[in-house]
Amino acid sequence: MFKSRKYSLSPFNQILCLLVTAIFLIGLLPIPALAQTNGTIAGQVTDSTNGNPVSGASILVFASGSQTPGWTPNSGASGNYTITVPEGSNYQLDAFKEGYITGRIGSQNVTANATTTVNFSLVPGGIIQGTISDNASNPVQNANVRAFLPASPGIFYSSLPTNASGQYSLTVPPGSGYTVAADKQGAGSANQTGVSASIGTPITVNLTLLQPPPQDSTPPANISNLTAGSPTSTSIDLTWTAPGDDGNTGTASQYDIRYAPSIIDDNTKFNNATQASNIPQPHAAGSSETFTVGGLSDNTTYFFALKTKDDASLWSGLSNSPSATTIPAPGFTIVHSNNKSSFMLGAGDNITESFNITSVNNFAGTIDFNFNGPPEITASSSLSPVQVTLAAGETKSVTLTLGASTMTPSGTYQCGIGGQTSAYGSQQRTFFFTVIIGVAGQPLLSASPAVAAADSQTNFFASQFAPSENVTLKWDSGPKVGQQLAAGQIAGDGTWNIQVTIPADMPGGNFAVKAISASSAAVFQLTVTSGAGADFLMSSSPQFISIAPGSSANVTIYVQSINSFNAPVALSTGSAPGVTCSLSANSVTPAANDTSSTTLTITVAEWASPNMFQINIDGTCTNPAINKMTNFNLDIQAPTGWGPGISLSQSYAQAGDSITITGSNFPPSTQGQTVTIKEAVSVTTLQTTPTT
Repeated sequence: MFKSRKYSLSPFNQILCLLVTAIFLIGLLPIPALAQTNGTIAGQVTDSTNGNPVSGASILVFASGSQTPGWTPNSGASGNYTITVPEGSNYQLDAFKEGYITGRIGSQNVTANATTTVNFSLVPGGIIQGTISDNASNPVQNANVRAFLPASPGIFYSSLPTNASGQYSLTVPPGSGYTVAADKQGAGSANQTGVSASIGTPITVNLTLLQPPPQDSTPPANISNLTAGSPTSTSIDLTWTAPGDDGNTGTASQYDIRYAPSIIDDNTKFNNATQASNIPQPHAAGSSETFTVGGLSDNTTYFFALKTKDDASLWSGLSNSPSATTIPAPGFTIVHSNNKSSFMLGAGDNITESFNITSVNNFAGTIDFNFNGPPEITASSSLSPVQVTLAAGETKSVTLTLGASTMTPSGTYQCGIGGQTSAYGSQQRTFFFTVIIGVAGQPLLSASPAVAAADSQTNFFASQFAPSENVTLKWDSGPKVGQQLAAGQIAGDGTWNIQVTIPADMPGGNFAVKAISASSAAVFQLTVTSGAGADFLMSSSPQFISIAPGSSANVTIYVQSINSFNAPVALSTGSAPGVTCSLSANSVTPAANDTSSTTLTITVAEWASPNMFQINIDGTCTNPAINKMTNFNLDIQAPTGWGPGISLSQSYAQAGDSITITGSNFPPSTQGQTVTIKEAVSVTTLQTTPTT
């Protein structure tokens, strides 16, 4: 049987020592012919328990620094051995025999023509022996076998490599809890724990090397028949044929399913797409797979793609990328009964407008309504009723009484009628519109819609004009300034309305349109869009606000989607001396063809001087690259005792308009003195009535 030795070495030295024992197995090496002077090493091998000689013990003699024994004598019947070696220093000797723990003595010096005595006292141990085979029950030759206690894995006892029959034998100190491990490069490994060893009773531990599976280099096949269909308002069904673990063989380990609003035809698009939730595990190759992707938006087109992973973490390539469109969800619409989106009235006036509420896609349920807008408008307005219940396909109406107090500043205000239902996922809808407040008794002009694409139609409405006068509608700014849009006659109640077509070559932008009669004129800012590509518009409400020093007020900033624009718009705001502007949200994302808003809070310091400022709000989108701006006029009021000041009846005007300028808080000593009105920047004297 084979002998064993004890080691406490690094893994590198462990391997070398195994190589040493492998060499010993070949047989005794011949003593090399040396030219130098020789000396002798001699000694006796005895049993440590009784001092009796140990015959047949193998002695391995290593020259200094060598990992291979140069001399290998055996002990005789009396336990004695003798070996001639070249003179030198640092010789190492190992003595081992089956049933004994290997002894080692190092740092031995050999002198020429002299004998160095090295005796060994071997400690008896328990023998562990057995056969190493593969998983086909074939013996494994040259396998490495070792035993160790788990608490001290660096101290182990090894056998010589297994012979052609796969046999091994090693000796360990008596004890329990040993782990016996065997391995061979390329043939696998195996171990057995909890092995006990005792003197005089060999223990047999046979091990079967479990060879590692061959390395998997074949990923699952690419899926080419992915289909998308059976849409609901929130889901789409996917079907495909399952690939295998290796190509189209076996069962894969994982699917990765993703979706996006555009085709997914490369890995970058796949990685950026949204990953579906609750993806199922793959079935065997060739199985028909079905999966429902939920949580989708209604009336939206989605593209899909998937990849497959095997148990070696190899991924397939990208599948084909089919698409499907979710159906519109049941809902409701809010529209003006005459398709108007802009209303005008003078300060102190009120008007009544009707709005239709219609069931869409068989919606049936109760809707609660509210009127939203700045307090300058909502305080004098009312909505009735504030709740309606619709049956499928039904239309009902609500009435809005719009009003403005005599103190409401002239300007354009953004308002809306909002409806909310607890049915169908708590849907919300808002109909946005503009309210134009003019000076009481002064002519007014509005358009509905106030945002119109080139080559589309919009309706202009005029009021508070002189009855029966002829009126002309012209461009008052932009590339077509001075060109006529329409002409007609003012009705007996001072109103006039007409539908016009925006020229197809009109560029996008904000342009003034002016209605002119013999005695009156009014201007409206019409927004024209190009009609091509996703875009957005910005507006503020109100467009004129007056704040006293030490006070705050709010302006609502709106971002309106044009042509299905649906991307984040970053907002930033300007300021003025003594004025702090703060946005409730620095970025808004309107839904496609809808409007989102944020609140701008303006705080005026107590020390701020009375003045008029224009505050700009910039909106920037990076994809698509669009920059827009809106603004409003801020009037910082003069506190009591501040000093002389003037105020304007409206915050902006077009050429030819008339406005009222009022002076206040002038010292009594200036009574009767002349006041000249000048433009602040150019210091040009304005034409006034009276002239001073």
